[in-house]
Amino acid sequence: MTVHGSGKVKNRSNQNDDAPITLEERKKTAMYAETFISCFEPAIPNLVKNGTKLAVNAGASDTELLAEVVVDLLEKAGAGHLKVAWIEGDDVTGQVNSLIKKGEKFESLMHGKKLEQWGMEPICAQAYLGGLCMAEALRQGADIVIAGRVADAAPVIGAAA
Repeated sequence: MTVHGSGKVKNRSNQNDDAPITLEERKKTAMYAETFISCFEPAIPNLVKNGTKLAVNAGASDTELLAEVVVDLLEKAGAGHLKVAWIEGDDVTGQVNSLIKKGEKFESLMHGKKLEQWGMEPICAQAYLGGLCMAEALRQGADIVIAGRVADAAPVIGAAA
């Protein structure tokens, strides 16, 4: 989580908003599970042939980008008709920073230390979501659902629901 979250923050700070970045360029600094692509790409023909739905938690801190990459791979494989959805809401950095400004201490359940005692400011905060958001995406017609931070069981629970 730390590597992906801090990497995304670093990528944002290095980005020039005036110059559009191609998908290929953005993939070079992607903060999603890169190993997913090597598993997904050869599976595309079977997903199409069998009508299989796919729900994964491979998005890490760049879920939207991974969804764009998946759409691109599907189009290149002649499977552009498959619908891809991505789950957002796990990035709670803004909410955490707002709560800190209001006086929230965020005490560690493990150590009892308050956030301020760590001597660092948070650069990113992510919350793990459940499977019902994945279930809703499938209900709305998605063939492939990509999430970032969800509980390990969420893809199975989402598909089952």
